[in-house]
Amino acid sequence: MPCQIQLKQIPFGIVAQSMKGPGFVKVQVIDFLTSGDGDTLTDRLEEMHRLLFPSELSPPVLMPSAIDHYLVILDPKMEKNTTLYVNELELHIEAQPQKRTCRQGQLIFTNDIVDIRRLRMLHAGTTITIPPDVGFVFMFSVGWRRALFYDLSPLVPKDANPRTYDPELRLGPLYGYVMHQERVKIPAALWDALLDQRWFPFIMLKTATVKKMLEHLKENWPIDELLESIYHETREWLQENEGAWSGDSLFAPHAKILGHACERYLAEDFISSASILYPRIEGILRDHFMLVLPNEQKVTQSSLVAGAIEKNPNRPHEYSPLLPYQFQKYLANIFFEPFDPKNPRNLSRNTVGHGVAPEADFDKKGATLAVLILGQLWFFLRGAPLISVSKQ
Repeated sequence: MPCQIQLKQIPFGIVAQSMKGPGFVKVQVIDFLTSGDGDTLTDRLEEMHRLLFPSELSPPVLMPSAIDHYLVILDPKMEKNTTLYVNELELHIEAQPQKRTCRQGQLIFTNDIVDIRRLRMLHAGTTITIPPDVGFVFMFSVGWRRALFYDLSPLVPKDANPRTYDPELRLGPLYGYVMHQERVKIPAALWDALLDQRWFPFIMLKTATVKKMLEHLKENWPIDELLESIYHETREWLQENEGAWSGDSLFAPHAKILGHACERYLAEDFISSASILYPRIEGILRDHFMLVLPNEQKVTQSSLVAGAIEKNPNRPHEYSPLLPYQFQKYLANIFFEPFDPKNPRNLSRNTVGHGVAPEADFDKKGATLAVLILGQLWFFLRGAPLISVSKQ
């Protein structure tokens, strides 16, 4: 059952900097912290625990180490009385799945979730609604990882304003961020090294594989050493989604050609597969561009990339494991990489399209990257179906 709390005072924020003497001090009224923030998260959790779990609370709550999640809604109209939910909420997430079909009784793994759009909390079968004029604190766990989100902005004296966002739509992406933290918290230095090797943490690759890629970067080892396992994961994704192209209005006009290119890839005819896919991917980007920006007069490769990511009405949120900002950079710098006519290097849309790509680059890596780029765009460009997953 929920715990009833009577607070001595209702807080409206946390001091964000130390100060001695008179002056102005910054106060954090909304924040999101995860296990990746180390001691900062621990300090904030301890501070919240002292406020929300007073020693005289009856009945006594669980030890901190045994708390999977909690939610408290701070309503100034309730005269410091509020309700605390601890380990008793049913969490429903709306997620974009990896696979085209989901069957009843099928196991769902982290690798099956592309993105999370919404998180809904239920208690005893009833959806919990967080009004726009109250503060709330939500701590949750994903495996061994913990996270804390609080929004006390409606409680700020005099300047209080009702929140304008939907908490369910805010919390869903944050839950996905914690679930896919390996992908979304890659340090900038590793990103540069990753792109130098022409790789990307494509969403079709398993979390364990992405971890190995990052470990190789940290040790200055070539990611190409993992090519064989990446290749088999790419084959598996293609086989599980065979025929998917014809089921989407954007990809359907290209379905026959894409199907042939993928069949050639599965047959290990990498020259044919890569030769087809690099220019065809640009064709898909052009079709999408005309859908989202029909009145645009000038079409360039940079505008095609912007149309796919930056100006895409289905653009993922900033916490998405699809990594929209980084993928936009990848498309611009790797897929559409310019070339020196006197010394063309690497497979790209431009070297393949101009017929100057080195013959040796039409290999397993070059074709695998083409398939993975196509797959990543598949999740960006189409109207994605959602599934509901419950965590109790």
